[in-house]
Amino acid sequence: MNNSTIYYYIRTNIVMIVMIVIIYIIYIFYPNITTINSNTITRENMANQSNIPTEATTSLEDSFCRFYDSNDSAINQNEACNKLTEESCMNIKCCTWGKSGATEKCYAGGLTGPTFKTDNEGKKIDIDSYYYMKKCYGNC
Repeated sequence: MNNSTIYYYIRTNIVMIVMIVIIYIIYIFYPNITTINSNTITRENMANQSNIPTEATTSLEDSFCRFYDSNDSAINQNEACNKLTEESCMNIKCCTWGKSGATEKCYAGGLTGPTFKTDNEGKKIDIDSYYYMKKCYGNC
């Protein structure tokens, strides 16, 4: 075969060649495109866990606690828990929803209650009751 015969063959069959190449590319890349998950969880929606399905919240809860366990500051964890909503707080293993007088908020803590018994000025925090993992302890 000489060059003119190859050139003539490509020129007369260009549509078919292009179609075969496109089908081949789709065959290779289609499975990868269809498995991309567009529902990426971000730090912004982590605190609003009420919109996240239950099976996804377990890993969020664990990662929230692990993040603050690996950071050597329980104060940072307490500040992060303070920002959570009541519903989110009751689903996180390292936070408790506490009631002190008329004030209710989320504190760093666990089964035995809030971690800190005093505020930033050293004033004692009297917790009347607290919720840990949706169960009430104290004067419920």
